[in-house]
Amino acid sequence: MKTSKTVEIVGGSRGAVRILINPPAGLELANDTAVNVVSSIVRNASFESNEAPGGVGIGSIVSWNGGTGLNLAAGPFHDNGAIPDRRQVAVLQGNNTLSQEIEGL
Repeated sequence: MKTSKTVEIVGGSRGAVRILINPPAGLELANDTAVNVVSSIVRNASFESNEAPGGVGIGSIVSWNGGTGLNLAAGPFHDNGAIPDRRQVAVLQGNNTLSQEIEGL
């Protein structure tokens, strides 16, 4: 029996919302979901929305197209160990690109 459901939410404007689900008869819900939308033209600008994967850090980067993965300062793929903002950096391996569509300029 599946006990969770993953959803993707795209914020249309700044603000907060609470999602309440009316379950079918007999189904119990442990909690509801709160969503906060903050003002930012670049989504996940500091690459902090998902944790750096283990090992060499290969994996998807939330809100970005392309890229190879994420690294912490101790990760094997970073320039000089200096993280310019917060604690993670995006990794581009080989002939790779990293992009996202920007709106509202």
